[in-house]
Amino acid sequence: DPNDILLFETEHSVKLPLTFKELIVDGPIWFKDLVHFKADVPPGAEFYGEYLSMFFLYGGGSTGDNSLENANAYFRPQVSSHLILIGDGEGGDQICLNKRNGEIIYWVHDEDEDNCELLLAKDFDTFMHTLEILPEEEDYGSESACISASFSSDFGKLTPEELAYYNNR
Repeated sequence: DPNDILLFETEHSVKLPLTFKELIVDGPIWFKDLVHFKADVPPGAEFYGEYLSMFFLYGGGSTGDNSLENANAYFRPQVSSHLILIGDGEGGDQICLNKRNGEIIYWVHDEDEDNCELLLAKDFDTFMHTLEILPEEEDYGSESACISASFSSDFGKLTPEELAYYNNR
């Protein structure tokens, strides 16, 4: 519901990216198969490899486990106040929007405060262009029923074939 998104923006003093709002207006966006992206992981940090993954984008509704409101309320005590959770990463980590400058940040839930934020992209659209689907022939040790998508070079005009999504209504 667009009104839920507007209310969220007002209550959290944030302007969400238009493309993000358009994607999540009807609920969470789940990716079929495993969507991943490269990140500059600091030396010594314990991660899952050079690629990090994302399972879904939180939905715009005000209710439901996978809503922006509930995700941000749940993690608020742990996450810096300048970050807004927008997506679910692997192992409890989160994809976040930096309210100060629009950057997309990977928040690592089990790292110390100095190493818990990794810059992923300068903005949401740039981040979405970096997503890749893990090749089917690769074995990443996961029996996950995650979800996946491929993205057109003209982001914002995604076809049903390019973006498989499920709405939790």
